Amino acid sequence: MATMDPSKTKEYMLVDPKTGDGHRGSLKFMYDLARGKGKWKDSRTVSELALDEDETKDDTTWQQRMSLLLCKLMWTIHGPLTAFGAGLVYILNLIDANDGVFKTLGRALVNRSALVVRDPKSAEHKTLFAIADPRFDLQVHAPPRPRTLNAAPSAVFFPGEDYGALGTADVSIMAAKLAYENQAFIERVVTETWKMNFVGFYSCWNQFTGRSGTQFFIFTDQPKDAKAIVVAWRGTESFNGYDWSTDFDFSWYKLQGMGLVHIGFLEALGLVDRNSMESFTKLETNCAKGRGKDSKSGLSAEVRRNRQLAYDKATAVVKELMAANPEAKLFVTGHSLGGSLAALYTTLLFHSNEEAATSKLGALYTFGQPRVGGLDFSQYMISKIGENRYWRIVYLNDLVPRIPFDDRLFQFKHSGLCYYFDARYGGKTLAEAPNPNFFSLTSIVTDRVVALYELVRSPFFRWLYGPEYAENFVTFIVRVLGIVVPGISCHFLNNYVNAVRLGPSPLVAKLHEEVHEIESWWSKKFPWFSRSRKTQ
Repeated sequence: MATMDPSKTKEYMLVDPKTGDGHRGSLKFMYDLARGKGKWKDSRTVSELALDEDETKDDTTWQQRMSLLLCKLMWTIHGPLTAFGAGLVYILNLIDANDGVFKTLGRALVNRSALVVRDPKSAEHKTLFAIADPRFDLQVHAPPRPRTLNAAPSAVFFPGEDYGALGTADVSIMAAKLAYENQAFIERVVTETWKMNFVGFYSCWNQFTGRSGTQFFIFTDQPKDAKAIVVAWRGTESFNGYDWSTDFDFSWYKLQGMGLVHIGFLEALGLVDRNSMESFTKLETNCAKGRGKDSKSGLSAEVRRNRQLAYDKATAVVKELMAANPEAKLFVTGHSLGGSLAALYTTLLFHSNEEAATSKLGALYTFGQPRVGGLDFSQYMISKIGENRYWRIVYLNDLVPRIPFDDRLFQFKHSGLCYYFDARYGGKTLAEAPNPNFFSLTSIVTDRVVALYELVRSPFFRWLYGPEYAENFVTFIVRVLGIVVPGISCHFLNNYVNAVRLGPSPLVAKLHEEVHEIESWWSKKFPWFSRSRKTQ
């Protein structure tokens, strides 16, 4: 297990499912974790974490055991999971490219020369998200439909003066959705469908996982005299065990001046490696040097020289674009893991005094974002970005925004307000999403009732909202799985696209009018039964 030198650090909690005991005997290791046996975390200054003496002796909670169990499980099954996902996506692309199951079978059995097989790197190849929800057009190119709640004509412009309006929200969610696709697909949509300027697609190195697993792309609204620069981070891939392990990971390090920060997200940005204490101290030193230091990464000089690192690359491109387009505003977005990277990246720009970027920040949009840091980090982030530029959107019972857990052992907290959408896309501004830690005795039943309600209602979307909201067979299967594993189907991007397009708009109208506190468990689980809420 990776350890840090206690003489050189203040506070941290470190779990390492990659190299921990039992890596070669995963089943026994996970069985021991479930029973609470074995030392599985490396931490320091536990007494400073306000733990009781009995809790310190116990050294574990069921939430921690379950989280590490899931982390280890995701690492263990990454290979088979990736292979299964690749096979499934290949089959779905075959069916999609050949106009249905029957035509695909007919061509495969009778006329193989007519069978269309998509190259995974081509502009036609789609991920599971794109097959489940093929929408990539922007609302800024068409006025809102009469049946939606979006009625303000000014909401269709991007970039506009109101960063909570439909135009900005719609571009943000669609960019976050597009980030899951390959480079050719992204470039085609940005240039041909959106009529905007594609800047670049970047695949960056994660020293801990040993792979280029962090992707983002950048585009501007126009090639010259741009008014908007958008950075979109890819989120958790459906069949990527490493991504899911990062989401469930609860390792943290207390960075000077920022507070408790999720180590997995720092690693994804190419800033540290939990196997090297020196990388954390270097990161703090480099950030303290501010904009005079080109690289903020704490990784070795060899890694910085030979690998493309996400934070450094994104910042370099953004600063170059800002210099060429002095009137442009910066917009950062992401879904799931990408939302956390977007939030942490933007906060680190302030922490590193990158004034060329921070002085032009327009808005930060995250969708289904996991928690990034502790209370100090949350307060620091909001003090720098501001509530009127940070839009953290959560749909219903989405599991991912509720991890890592928020308790006095985990210490993870969300920043700012939560823009929460229910199953009928009614919006609330909450201090935190209902059922913040997801798992509870009441949710075992109620979450499944809600998932069943979504399943029954979804076939009628075509008539309720219009043909572009019709759901296909893949989405239907995902909603069925949501009854078995609540919280997973809510995380799919079609829900967030619908929430933005059908929910209250502009979002800014909800910001200062009223902040709803968390209500009783019944109204939390069945918010559409509450008739007293305001949906401005």
